[in-house]
Amino acid sequence: MPFVGFDWIAMGIEKNISVESMEKLLAMRRELKAEWIVPISNALESIKMDIKRLEPLKKAPMYEKTSRVEEVYSRWGGQRESNP
Repeated sequence: MPFVGFDWIAMGIEKNISVESMEKLLAMRRELKAEWIVPISNALESIKMDIKRLEPLKKAPMYEKTSRVEEVYSRWGGQRESNP
């Protein structure tokens, strides 16, 4: 958010803005804040769900590479195409 409430208050004081204008600015700030809260909270929920979904991968064993691709192809009776 480009402007936080305190910035608007400080700017209003510096510019000698009327109380009514300050109230309008603060109302606008509340509206902007409300608009930002929903998408941010939805994004956080999505991230939490992703973390829960990926949690079992922490417990999954790590596999080491034990053979080369050519060995696997030859075991299955195929040949790997060579790139020119």
